[in-house]
Amino acid sequence: MWRMQDGDRVFDDAEWALYETGLDLLRDFIEDDIDSRSDTLQTGIAAFDHLTAEQKLTLLAETAKALRDSAVPTPHHTAANEGTIAAVFSMIRSQLELELALDGTERTTIRRMILAMCACDDDNEEPLPNESSPKLDEWAWLLEAFEERVFWDADFDMGDEFLDLPPEEARKQMQLLGISPDYYLAVPEEPDQARLDAARSTLGNLLNLKYPRL
Repeated sequence: MWRMQDGDRVFDDAEWALYETGLDLLRDFIEDDIDSRSDTLQTGIAAFDHLTAEQKLTLLAETAKALRDSAVPTPHHTAANEGTIAAVFSMIRSQLELELALDGTERTTIRRMILAMCACDDDNEEPLPNESSPKLDEWAWLLEAFEERVFWDADFDMGDEFLDLPPEEARKQMQLLGISPDYYLAVPEEPDQARLDAARSTLGNLLNLKYPRL
C-alpha cells in the first residue's frame, strides 16, 4: 500500500489503468539506458533523474508494487521513491500532450482513461470535459488532481535547496517543514543482477508483459 491523502491504500482499477501507461513507458526508457549503458533519460524530476538507470528500475518496481498490491507494507516516504512516482506522472503528462498534438479530437486513449478515473470520484465539483476536447488545460487539472491524491506535498522537488544549505541550517529548515532528516539521503543501493531480475519480474507481472526483459 501507499500512504496517500485519503489514507493507506492502493490504486483502484481506473487509477491503475492510467498510471500503468506512464509506468510502462518509463520502464522502456530505463531499459534502453541499461542496454546502452548510458544515462540519457531526463524526466524533469531531479530526485529521480540523479539516480542510475539500475536504481531507477528497482525503485520503479518497488513503488509500483506498493501502489497496486495491498499486501505490501506501506513504505517510508523518501525523495527517491516519491520522485519515482512523480516521474511516472511526467510520462503520463507527456503522453497526454502528444495525444492532443498529434490527433486533436481523434485518438482519445489517455483522455478516456482520465474520464474513467474521474467517473469513480464523487468529489468532482466541475463538469468533466468532453472526451474529444483538444484543450490541454481541461485535462491537465484532472491529472494534477490525481497526483494530489498521491502526494502530500512536493518535498521531493526541493532537495537541492536544502542540500546547498549549511547542515545545521538545512536541519532546522527541514524540521520546521516536518521533513524527515533522512528524506533526501535515503537513496537505494546499486542493485546486483538478482535485484534487477526481481524488479523486471515484478514489473512484468504488474504490466502483464508476455516477454519482460530478463
